[in-house]
Amino acid sequence: MDGKGEVHLIDKDDRGQDVDRKVTGLPETWWWRGEQHTDPSTLMIRGFVSSDGTGGQKLAFVDLATASVTATHDILNATDWITPVGGSRTRAVWQERDATGKTVLAVARRDSLEVARTTWAREVRGAPLALGITDDWVVYGNSWAFGAWNAEGLRDLTARSLTTDESFPLLAHATSVVQAADGGLIATGGTVEHGEGVYRITPGANGSAGRVRPGDHRRPHRPHRPVRAPGAVRRGRPRRG
Repeated sequence: MDGKGEVHLIDKDDRGQDVDRKVTGLPETWWWRGEQHTDPSTLMIRGFVSSDGTGGQKLAFVDLATASVTATHDILNATDWITPVGGSRTRAVWQERDATGKTVLAVARRDSLEVARTTWAREVRGAPLALGITDDWVVYGNSWAFGAWNAEGLRDLTARSLTTDESFPLLAHATSVVQAADGGLIATGGTVEHGEGVYRITPGANGSAGRVRPGDHRRPHRPHRPVRAPGAVRRGRPRRG
């Protein structure tokens, strides 16, 4: 990407020479950058009206085979902050605000111009979400869950079905969620049972609720505030020294 206006894909031909292809179909006079949530055939990029990320934002999906844009979406009410974005092989999800500042989650298929916007995410008081999407499930949580001003706000990393609206908590909290190569998600966060660490989130069979597996890197869970689990309440204690 060369900054304002143009995006280029650099490939290798059969002789090992660089081939520069300009991406077609992008709105002009925007600043573009790549997003990590891509798949082998499609690149997700984000555009800004100005180079400092203010003034408005868009998302665009680029077909890597043709170097052309398949869809673009406006990110609403995002003139003064860089909104979180997540994606899977088939969909993208991003955080918006409505006119009153309430949290909105927007979901779109990579090959469609239609966007479904919902306000069912619990209020996060302007904080950025940690979010991702796997199959028909959106996973979201407050990455600043334990800030002093968030005493009554969203804490759990929550999964919600895009088809049934079923929802349930996955982790007590999460600071980040990224896409895994197998289509699942990897979250950095914690539970009372398994402690702090890296967790893999995978959807269940036949589109059912996902499951969480702790990774290899964990440490005892020491929340700043009480974390409730079924049948138990545990309180973290500050470390000494």
